[in-house]
Amino acid sequence: NEGSFELKRKDIRADQLLFKTAAFGTDTIVTGPVDVDLFVSTSGKDATFHALLCDEAPNGKMSLIALQGTMRMN
Repeated sequence: NEGSFELKRKDIRADQLLFKTAAFGTDTIVTGPVDVDLFVSTSGKDATFHALLCDEAPNGKMSLIALQGTMRMN
């Protein structure tokens, strides 16, 4: 499903975090596996974590490059 997912800023909820970098100065090719090391704690009863790598176009459209799985804590 990589590349077929579009995320808009208005779709990001208050309980979600978005980390982004400054725009790259040149075209960049991402190859190989994408890994995420996630260290978390929660005071809630349960939580679900998703890690996505997206490309954001100048018009704000974000396209999915990689989905690194989902982890549910309970």
